[in-house]
Amino acid sequence: MLWPLVLPAKITFWLLLVVLIVSTIAVQRYYKKGMRALTIGTGICILLFIPCCIGVQTIIDPYRFGVFTYPDFLSVKDFRVERYLPDTATNITIDKYPEGFCAKFSISKQNLDEFFERQWSERGKEAKNPRESPKPNDELEFVNRQIASLGWKAPDGSIGYRGPRASNGAGFTLMYNEPEGIAYELAGYW
Repeated sequence: MLWPLVLPAKITFWLLLVVLIVSTIAVQRYYKKGMRALTIGTGICILLFIPCCIGVQTIIDPYRFGVFTYPDFLSVKDFRVERYLPDTATNITIDKYPEGFCAKFSISKQNLDEFFERQWSERGKEAKNPRESPKPNDELEFVNRQIASLGWKAPDGSIGYRGPRASNGAGFTLMYNEPEGIAYELAGYW
């Protein structure tokens, strides 16, 4: 759950450390008061750490989260998304956010069924939910509520797939419209 904060914290730490070292060296060189500058600078860095983290996060989040399009699975390059996305998916649109993502992609029924089987064979032992066979309209209202803000709507008759869910809620729910070969997926990770 705290993973979105790690990158801004690392960037901020290294930026402040570089500024502290450079300013301490500059003060020592020109005023011969390096230890005093180091002490005061360390205090200032501690006070500025959280505001700087917020600033860094504001700058980098548009590159990490939001709506992105990819021609195929190999273009995604985000291990959190790749974990729950079929490797045969194409024409992928993903709305990424810190806790998970919504996705729309093209895939054949056979490839989707193979992905579903693979997910259960790899993660089924740790799943807190029982395995259920895909069913028409299963979770349709829930999925449509989640994807409505993106202008997407899984049509009636779409087949619902419930992937394995961990005790912390990580997992996926997917609606597949077989006539169009389009899948709508909700995935969460912690």
